[in-house]
Amino acid sequence: MNRQHFFSTGKFNQFVCIIVGIVLMLGTGGCRRWGLCKDEQQPLPKQAYRGNKLRLDGFYYGAPTTDYKGIVRYNILIPYADGVVLFPGNTERNEMQAYIAALADGKALRSVKSSWGTFKIQDTSITVGRWNVNTCSYPSSLSTGRVVNDTTFVLTSTEIRSGGMNTTKVISDSYSFMHYTAKPDSTNSYLQ
Repeated sequence: MNRQHFFSTGKFNQFVCIIVGIVLMLGTGGCRRWGLCKDEQQPLPKQAYRGNKLRLDGFYYGAPTTDYKGIVRYNILIPYADGVVLFPGNTERNEMQAYIAALADGKALRSVKSSWGTFKIQDTSITVGRWNVNTCSYPSSLSTGRVVNDTTFVLTSTEIRSGGMNTTKVISDSYSFMHYTAKPDSTNSYLQ
Protein backbone atom coordinates (compact mmCIF):
# COMPACT_ATOMS: atom_id res chain seq x y z
CA MET A 1 0.00 0.00 0.00
CA ASN A 2 1.45 3.34 -0.95
CA ARG A 3 1.38 6.42 1.25
CA GLN A 4 -1.22 8.32 -0.79
CA HIS A 5 -3.61 5.33 -0.71
CA PHE A 6 -3.12 5.00 3.08
CA PHE A 7 -4.16 8.62 3.69
CA SER A 8 -6.98 8.75 1.14
CA THR A 9 -8.82 5.58 2.25
CA GLY A 10 -9.34 6.68 5.84
CA LYS A 11 -6.95 4.03 7.19
CA PHE A 12 -4.81 6.81 8.60
CA ASN A 13 -7.79 8.08 10.64
CA GLN A 14 -8.47 4.56 11.90
CA PHE A 15 -4.82 4.16 12.81
CA VAL A 16 -4.81 7.47 14.74
CA CYS A 17 -8.04 6.52 16.54
CA ILE A 18 -6.56 3.17 17.60
CA ILE A 19 -3.37 4.80 18.91
CA VAL A 20 -5.32 7.50 20.77
CA GLY A 21 -7.62 4.83 22.23
CA ILE A 22 -4.70 2.77 23.50
CA VAL A 23 -3.05 5.82 25.04
CA LEU A 24 -6.29 6.87 26.74
CA MET A 25 -6.99 3.35 27.98
CA LEU A 26 -3.56 3.01 29.54
CA GLY A 27 -3.47 6.57 30.84
CA THR A 28 -6.76 6.32 32.72
CA GLY A 29 -6.11 3.08 34.62
CA GLY A 30 -7.32 0.91 31.76
CA CYS A 31 -4.39 -1.46 32.04
CA ARG A 32 -5.58 -2.40 35.53
CA ARG A 33 -9.18 -2.76 34.34
CA TRP A 34 -8.06 -5.02 31.50
CA GLY A 35 -6.02 -7.24 33.82
CA LEU A 36 -2.67 -6.24 32.36
CA CYS A 37 -1.22 -5.22 35.74
CA LYS A 38 -0.41 -7.50 38.64
CA ASP A 39 0.61 -6.29 42.09
CA GLU A 40 3.56 -7.96 43.74
CA GLN A 41 3.03 -9.87 46.98
CA GLN A 42 4.14 -8.26 50.22
CA PRO A 43 7.77 -9.46 50.42
CA LEU A 44 7.81 -9.92 54.19
CA PRO A 45 5.04 -11.77 56.05
CA LYS A 46 3.38 -9.88 58.89
CA GLN A 47 4.47 -11.03 62.33
CA ALA A 48 4.20 -9.37 65.72
CA TYR A 49 7.26 -7.61 67.12
CA ARG A 50 7.82 -8.35 70.79
CA GLY A 51 11.41 -7.17 71.10
CA ASN A 52 13.01 -4.11 72.61
CA LYS A 53 15.58 -3.27 69.91
CA LEU A 54 13.41 -0.37 68.62
CA ARG A 55 11.01 1.88 70.45
CA LEU A 56 7.43 1.77 69.18
CA ASP A 57 5.94 4.64 71.21
CA GLY A 58 6.41 7.15 68.42
CA PHE A 59 7.64 7.35 64.83
CA TYR A 60 10.89 7.50 62.89
CA TYR A 61 11.99 10.16 60.44
CA GLY A 62 14.63 9.93 57.72
CA ALA A 63 17.39 12.27 56.66
CA PRO A 64 16.33 15.66 55.30
CA THR A 65 15.60 16.04 51.61
CA THR A 66 14.74 19.18 49.70
CA ASP A 67 11.61 19.20 47.54
CA TYR A 68 11.15 21.03 44.24
CA LYS A 69 10.11 24.21 46.09
CA GLY A 70 13.28 24.21 48.21
CA ILE A 71 11.45 23.06 51.37
CA VAL A 72 13.35 20.64 53.60
CA ARG A 73 11.22 17.56 54.34
CA TYR A 74 11.64 14.29 56.22
CA ASN A 75 10.18 10.90 55.28
CA ILE A 76 8.24 9.32 58.11
CA LEU A 77 7.95 5.65 59.05
CA ILE A 78 5.66 4.43 61.85
CA PRO A 79 6.24 0.87 63.17
CA TYR A 80 3.64 -1.02 65.23
CA ALA A 81 3.80 -3.96 67.64
CA ASP A 82 1.77 -6.09 65.21
CA GLY A 83 4.66 -5.94 62.70
CA VAL A 84 3.00 -3.41 60.42
CA VAL A 85 4.71 -0.24 59.19
CA LEU A 86 2.90 2.88 58.00
CA PHE A 87 4.60 5.16 55.45
CA PRO A 88 2.48 8.33 55.70
CA GLY A 89 4.70 10.49 53.51
CA ASN A 90 6.93 13.39 54.44
CA THR A 91 6.72 16.75 56.14
CA GLU A 92 8.81 19.58 57.55
CA ARG A 93 10.66 18.99 60.84
CA ASN A 94 8.60 21.45 62.91
CA GLU A 95 5.34 20.01 61.50
CA MET A 96 5.97 16.31 62.21
CA GLN A 97 3.78 15.88 65.28
CA ALA A 98 0.94 17.96 63.81
CA TYR A 99 1.19 15.91 60.61
CA ILE A 100 0.92 12.62 62.54
CA ALA A 101 -1.92 14.03 64.66
CA ALA A 102 -3.86 14.89 61.48
CA LEU A 103 -3.66 11.20 60.53
CA ALA A 104 -4.58 9.91 63.99
CA ASP A 105 -8.01 8.57 63.03
CA GLY A 106 -6.26 6.35 60.46
CA LYS A 107 -8.95 6.79 57.80
CA ALA A 108 -6.91 8.89 55.36
CA LEU A 109 -4.36 6.17 54.61
CA ARG A 110 -6.26 3.00 55.49
CA SER A 111 -7.02 2.19 51.85
CA VAL A 112 -3.76 3.47 50.26
CA LYS A 113 -1.79 0.31 49.50
CA SER A 114 1.57 2.03 49.07
CA SER A 115 1.32 3.45 52.61
CA TRP A 116 1.59 0.01 54.24
CA GLY A 117 4.27 -2.56 54.80
CA THR A 118 5.79 -4.90 57.36
CA PHE A 119 8.99 -5.06 59.36
CA LYS A 120 11.08 -7.66 61.14
CA ILE A 121 13.99 -7.31 63.55
CA GLN A 122 16.33 -10.18 64.25
CA ASP A 123 19.33 -9.51 66.47
CA THR A 124 20.59 -6.17 65.10
CA SER A 125 19.22 -6.65 61.56
CA ILE A 126 16.09 -4.89 60.36
CA THR A 127 14.06 -5.78 57.27
CA VAL A 128 11.24 -3.59 55.93
CA GLY A 129 8.86 -4.69 53.17
CA ARG A 130 6.43 -2.45 51.36
CA TRP A 131 4.50 -1.77 48.18
CA ASN A 132 5.68 1.04 45.92
CA VAL A 133 3.63 3.38 43.75
CA ASN A 134 3.70 2.72 40.02
CA THR A 135 1.51 3.71 37.08
CA CYS A 136 0.11 0.23 36.48
CA SER A 137 0.70 -2.05 39.45
CA TYR A 138 2.24 -2.06 42.90
CA PRO A 139 5.80 -3.43 42.82
CA SER A 140 7.25 -4.33 46.19
CA SER A 141 10.54 -3.56 47.84
CA LEU A 142 12.49 -5.24 50.59
CA SER A 143 14.96 -3.02 52.44
CA THR A 144 17.53 -4.37 54.87
CA GLY A 145 19.84 -2.70 57.33
CA ARG A 146 20.93 -2.59 60.93
CA VAL A 147 19.57 -1.32 64.22
CA VAL A 148 22.07 1.10 65.75
CA ASN A 149 20.20 1.50 69.06
CA ASP A 150 16.56 1.61 70.21
CA THR A 151 16.05 5.05 68.59
CA THR A 152 18.05 4.74 65.35
CA PHE A 153 18.28 2.34 62.42
CA VAL A 154 19.94 2.50 59.01
CA LEU A 155 18.66 0.84 55.84
CA THR A 156 21.60 -0.14 53.61
CA SER A 157 20.07 -1.94 50.61
CA THR A 158 16.76 -2.20 48.78
CA GLU A 159 15.57 -4.92 46.44
CA ILE A 160 12.74 -3.80 44.16
CA ARG A 161 10.52 -6.58 42.82
CA SER A 162 8.41 -5.91 39.76
CA GLY A 163 7.03 -8.51 37.37
CA GLY A 164 9.86 -11.00 37.90
CA MET A 165 12.49 -8.32 37.35
CA ASN A 166 14.37 -7.69 40.58
CA THR A 167 16.93 -4.95 41.07
CA THR A 168 18.99 -4.25 44.16
CA LYS A 169 20.58 -0.95 45.03
CA VAL A 170 22.82 0.20 47.85
CA ILE A 171 21.33 2.96 49.99
CA SER A 172 22.14 4.69 53.27
CA ASP A 173 18.85 5.81 54.79
CA SER A 174 19.14 6.63 58.49
CA TYR A 175 15.98 6.94 60.62
CA SER A 176 15.75 8.62 64.03
CA PHE A 177 13.05 8.26 66.68
CA MET A 178 10.61 10.89 67.90
CA HIS A 179 8.34 10.05 70.84
CA TYR A 180 4.67 10.58 70.07
CA THR A 181 1.85 8.44 71.43
CA ALA A 182 -1.08 9.67 69.28
CA LYS A 183 -0.16 7.46 66.32
CA PRO A 184 -2.73 6.41 63.71
CA ASP A 185 -4.13 2.91 64.09
CA SER A 186 -2.37 0.16 62.10
CA THR A 187 -5.65 -1.17 60.71
CA ASN A 188 -5.60 -1.29 56.92
CA SER A 189 -7.14 -3.14 53.99
CA TYR A 190 -4.01 -5.02 52.89
CA LEU A 191 -2.25 -6.66 55.84
CA GLN A 192 -4.43 -8.95 57.93
